[in-house]
Amino acid sequence: MTSHRFATVLALSDHAAGNRRQAAALAQALRADAHHAEVAFPHFSRWLAPYLPERAIAALPAIAREAEGPMLAIGCGRQAALALRALKRARGREVFTLQILDPRCKLDDFDLLVVPEHDDLSGPKVLRTLGALHPVDERWLAQAREDFRDFAGLPKPWTSVLIGGPNRAQSIDAHWLDRLFDQLAGQRERIGTLAVSASRRTPAALREAIRRHALKLDALLWLDDRDGPNPYPALLAYADRIVVSPDSVNMMSEAVAVGVPVHTLLTQPLKGKLQRFHAALRERGLLHDIAAQSWPRPPLRELPAIVDEVRARLTYTLG
Repeated sequence: MTSHRFATVLALSDHAAGNRRQAAALAQALRADAHHAEVAFPHFSRWLAPYLPERAIAALPAIAREAEGPMLAIGCGRQAALALRALKRARGREVFTLQILDPRCKLDDFDLLVVPEHDDLSGPKVLRTLGALHPVDERWLAQAREDFRDFAGLPKPWTSVLIGGPNRAQSIDAHWLDRLFDQLAGQRERIGTLAVSASRRTPAALREAIRRHALKLDALLWLDDRDGPNPYPALLAYADRIVVSPDSVNMMSEAVAVGVPVHTLLTQPLKGKLQRFHAALRERGLLHDIAAQSWPRPPLRELPAIVDEVRARLTYTLG
């Protein structure tokens, strides 16, 4: 390691909230003045990402193209992987490229990678995690309780329900919602406060179905900005139990970082990476079926160890 300092720490991601959250969490944990920029490539480059980095240089965010001095660039997702490859081609050793998630290409343009175990990628430049990176820790949870102090007096025990949306690996549909709320209705006498939240990926039609189900159970509900500020951090911070839909690695990773029992509902078999992720959580006692008995477990918080590993491998200091 030299005595030189990174002039800029930059997190890069596409419009996906989960990708932005991972890149920003790591960048800000490494240095408080880290910047974030969203990559927006033309359709042709976006479709082929992360390939043809030479064609992507001109479309990089201005801060990535114009910042002077050594740069630590952290990307998450395939679009960000294209941006990192373009940066490496344009600036060479002046930029240290750190990719989160498997870029699905050769690793030559990346100085370091942080990937979950279910991506099944390994090598001397690869750091592995169980789940997604995120900022959830005791300070983050305390801030959430401070930001939503009105929730403090609500009845205990508190069950938070976090609902994502369908993807190629798992269907979240009307049938799934019916099963979910049937289970919650059967447990209602044992729940003091029931709070339900949707995500950006939840389809509009499902949001209306969630609203109908939740109102029948007198649940606190947040579906979009019409319901006020997003209380998602508070749903984690105040929860005595969390029920999370099985589609989202990000939400499940944040749920098991709280230290309360975490449950999910499956209405179809899992496959591929998502199946491996669920299996790893269950093997560690961190995830249970919605009807199963469970007890609090030590929270899974992987960011501090990753920060230490990254710091040890950087070519410049963070200052």
